Amino acid sequence: MLGTPRFGFDVVLDFGLTAGAALGYMRSHGSGDALSQPDSKSVVIGTPRIGLLVIPTSRIGLWFRGGVTAARTSVSIDAPEGWNSFSRSEPTVLWNLTLDPQLLIVAAPRSAIAFGVLADVGLGGSFESGTLRDSAYGMIGGLCAIF
Repeated sequence: MLGTPRFGFDVVLDFGLTAGAALGYMRSHGSGDALSQPDSKSVVIGTPRIGLLVIPTSRIGLWFRGGVTAARTSVSIDAPEGWNSFSRSEPTVLWNLTLDPQLLIVAAPRSAIAFGVLADVGLGGSFESGTLRDSAYGMIGGLCAIF
């Protein structure tokens, strides 16, 4: 769920402070076999974030950024063929602390390539049957355009 692709927008304020947000949406369809994969799954993610941009040289920058991610997923499962008819849809809501420091390499005037790590640290969540915490860690990359 937390591996959902995201599109972000940030602005640089005074003294290198940044503010922005990332949004993501993904929908997938399974094989229809309720025992191995759900029939459909949708995920919506939103992350307001703040950061600090440090530019020690004209070609290299460091961007320390973080925020709180809210993720909501809905899974729909229908009865496999030959079973008594049933359908179940269960929404799940997760809250995570998102930290994603990045190295910026200036590729051309007003543009940069970003490389970094992503840590979505589980703060808590709930679903119809109880509570849960989910964390995800990985590598991120992207392009930065300066307007």
